[in-house]
Amino acid sequence: GDQIDAFKSKEFKSLLGESDPINNVRVMPGVQSGGEGQSGLFVRGGGADQNLILMEGVPLYEASHTVGIASLFIEESIREASLIKNGFPARYGGRLSAVMDVHLKEGNTTKHERIFSVGIPGAKFHANGPIWKNKTTYNFSARTSWINYYINKFLVKYTNYDNITLDYRDIVGKIT
Repeated sequence: GDQIDAFKSKEFKSLLGESDPINNVRVMPGVQSGGEGQSGLFVRGGGADQNLILMEGVPLYEASHTVGIASLFIEESIREASLIKNGFPARYGGRLSAVMDVHLKEGNTTKHERIFSVGIPGAKFHANGPIWKNKTTYNFSARTSWINYYINKFLVKYTNYDNITLDYRDIVGKIT
């Protein structure tokens, strides 16, 4: 099949500046992001609902927050992401256009690692390490946005709405 590494090239960022496998595949031949305000992938003329997006083998029915402002995937927790545009194996049956398969990292087997970052979009925390040395590991990521802080001031000024909630929170974890 036509399998593409969707996370090797991390140069395409989400609207908020984070590396994002969904935005990486939107610039590939045969893949479109759709029109304004749409968050899905449109592969070779198919609809967004004709794609299968998997994280660790679990289907995701919505992979983006608020019309594509950010995907559900947290960069620090991803090991690999691939997009198969045609000729995908039967185990991915039931979809017509494409399959995006995202796998999370396994934790460090010998030491604990922690990363905390704060930026314009929000705050992120990532931790991984051994639960039982050289046997069982964990990989955990969480993030929250504070984009509401910026947007609400703008929207209150120009619309009749006084509280539009566009913030989001994600938690992703894996035990190996």
